[in-house]
Amino acid sequence: MRIAIALLLGLHLLVAGTATPSLGQSGDQDTNLRKEIEELKEGQKALRRDLQDIKALLRARVAPPVAQGPQEPLAQPVVLNIDGAPFLGSKDARVTLVEFSDFQCPFCARHSQQTLPAIVKGYIDAGKVKYVFRDFPIAALHPNAEKSHEAAYCAGEQGKYWEMHDRFFGNIHGQEAQALTAHARALRLDVRKFGACLASGRHAATVRKAIEEGQRAGVRGTPTFFVGVSGDGRTVQATRMLRGAQPYEQFKGLIDIALTDGRKS
Repeated sequence: MRIAIALLLGLHLLVAGTATPSLGQSGDQDTNLRKEIEELKEGQKALRRDLQDIKALLRARVAPPVAQGPQEPLAQPVVLNIDGAPFLGSKDARVTLVEFSDFQCPFCARHSQQTLPAIVKGYIDAGKVKYVFRDFPIAALHPNAEKSHEAAYCAGEQGKYWEMHDRFFGNIHGQEAQALTAHARALRLDVRKFGACLASGRHAATVRKAIEEGQRAGVRGTPTFFVGVSGDGRTVQATRMLRGAQPYEQFKGLIDIALTDGRKS
């Protein structure tokens, strides 16, 4: 972590040092120089954001994601409530994969963009697995994230929950309060209804309840996954957990074990 901070500070100083214009420039040279300065300023902003994320991580003392192999079951099954939670796949799938996630978490974005499509293709579209998304915004790292999770539910009221889900993970640094309306507009939502929903805070309790359940289940960082057998469609008895943005093979191992267990029960 210290090395990462030192590198960021070094880059910051390098950018700052090269952003000073030379005297005596004119005409096209002045125009090009101004353009370069603006580009360097944007680079500085990105570096500041990365440095802020690292500082927040240190303050919160959140451990980095640690892999837990598919052969390592939970000490005892964890019952998770998934009633009403957004999901992909068949509601009657025997096995359920539950993700506790944060829309502003870079590890979660990596999973969503690089690994989830393979899980969808291999298991969800085949009707073998139901994938459930639970909210776990970490305020210590991402103070605005809870509102993003509320915004996804507001988009869901207009049938576009998963579209907003994908959009947020593609814009983890573009979720300031004023940007949420722009995302709604890009998805062609009724912006007035979206804004009224967001202002009402009617989904805040849902987000908070998911956070509390995740904490009880042992979630300490994002993303965290649970795999188990679905019962009545409202709960999942999770027997295995996986932490962090792991490769597809890790999920495949977990899911295949759960499918085998499901056939035996």
